[in-house]
Amino acid sequence: MNICERESKLTVAATHSAPALCGEVFPVTVSVTSKEQNLTARNVMLIASLLPGDDSTYQSTNLLSTPSSRQPVKTIEFQIGQLEAGDECQQTYYVVSSSAGSAHLSVRISYQVLDLPVLADDGQCHSHVTCSSNSRLDLSLDVVPAYNFAAHVTSLGLQSVASAYVGHPFLVLASLAARSPWPVEIVRVRHETPEDGCVAAMGGKLSDCEKNVKLEKDDTFVECTSAIVKGPTGRGEGLIVYNF
Repeated sequence: MNICERESKLTVAATHSAPALCGEVFPVTVSVTSKEQNLTARNVMLIASLLPGDDSTYQSTNLLSTPSSRQPVKTIEFQIGQLEAGDECQQTYYVVSSSAGSAHLSVRISYQVLDLPVLADDGQCHSHVTCSSNSRLDLSLDVVPAYNFAAHVTSLGLQSVASAYVGHPFLVLASLAARSPWPVEIVRVRHETPEDGCVAAMGGKLSDCEKNVKLEKDDTFVECTSAIVKGPTGRGEGLIVYNF
């Protein structure tokens, strides 16, 4: 005698506007539709989980029940309740990842049908049973960085240099390349020179500056800053901050 699980009559579909951006709280909406005939699907539960894949992406990706949730998890459950024949419901959960890669997701729907008639060989119903069923949907979500940032130190002649000398000016070329399929808007750029004062901006102190620059995908914003080493010798660390 073969024993098998009753085929699920609940269909599952997921919608999202891929790709997701690193650090974005990204919504995934699951739609569940009952195709049961004259039967009520009871105790319907939606279970969303992350599937192990690339170790770094799996470890840096979490699920949230709401955009503001502070309890990131790898598996999340929602109680749907019951669905009558033809009913449809939607449930949204959120994915957030701090690294680029592919996040592998699974959505499982479990439910029960009560008083399911059991037909004998003669076609007559002799008893009723409670039966469980499951539906599952797997999907992959690409996570991409919103931008790539690079900075280079060059001489005034735009030749790359590994060291800068006291009293000699040099240039810092900073570039930000948009990788997001949606526009990236730079609203402010802030520069900070090393705290020990060994490096200073040419012509005065660097400060915050408004930019209001909008970048489409594959656009690159480049900024050139001139500076000079005042001393003492050593290693100076500066900071360039972009606000979006």
